[in-house]
Amino acid sequence: MKESHEEAIRVAVRVRPHTAEEETQRPWTVKDNSITFSLVTPAVSWKFDHVFDETSSNGDIYTKQAAPIVESVMNGINGTIFAYGQTSSGENLR
Repeated sequence: MKESHEEAIRVAVRVRPHTAEEETQRPWTVKDNSITFSLVTPAVSWKFDHVFDETSSNGDIYTKQAAPIVESVMNGINGTIFAYGQTSSGENLR
């Protein structure tokens, strides 16, 4: 059986706001589900299924990423949400 996109592993990333020091350098930018690090030459980019920028709320992330998995689990389909973050990296900002 071929997996649909909804059944496949997806990777979403949430970036924290730049610090005051980083604000002038802008070491990374978010565009089109990619994160580009510009402090290295040449710049390095990674593409993900979804990238949430610093303006995204916990509700946005739940609605777009977790809610469909929770709905599937409630309908008897196995689902896993693995969340990882650095301690004190801003997870309680919003």
